[in-house]
Amino acid sequence: PGLLVAWLALLLGVFAVRQALVARWVHQDRHRYESVRVAAADALPELPIVVQDPLLFLEYAKNAPEPLAKRLRYLAAPEDQKAFTGFSNVDPGLLTLREYAPLAIEPAADFLATHDRFYVLWTPGRFGWILQKLTADGARLDVKEDGTGRVVVLVDRRPPAARSA
Repeated sequence: PGLLVAWLALLLGVFAVRQALVARWVHQDRHRYESVRVAAADALPELPIVVQDPLLFLEYAKNAPEPLAKRLRYLAAPEDQKAFTGFSNVDPGLLTLREYAPLAIEPAADFLATHDRFYVLWTPGRFGWILQKLTADGARLDVKEDGTGRVVVLVDRRPPAARSA
């Protein structure tokens, strides 16, 4: 019985430490994202903002003020994800998640078929493939914010003659 009590005490201790750490992380993140803004995208407020990093998208979708949250999108395309990153284990899950949660996760092909101009929020060094695809497709990319730990890019997929309009 003594060994069983010791194991139980150890398990309860590990669980308590884990819960304390999770509570601390949640508290820190709540303050970190209460004032989520993408000021570089304020110039064209009618344009959606594609968040390239799925984890950042989920954080922003939850914590951004409503006007900004309504503009946020995550584009999922398992085939493109595989082609540009070498794996496709995130996008299929996000496409499934959208059936159960009110998140703006869209198949990339559907979004790109109806949007020629939009912003991309990119966090360098983190997951993502959409900027690589847009570059390969010949889209014009105009950096609007840089040097802040993230990059905001205005994407224009219109033909060159239509871009000056």
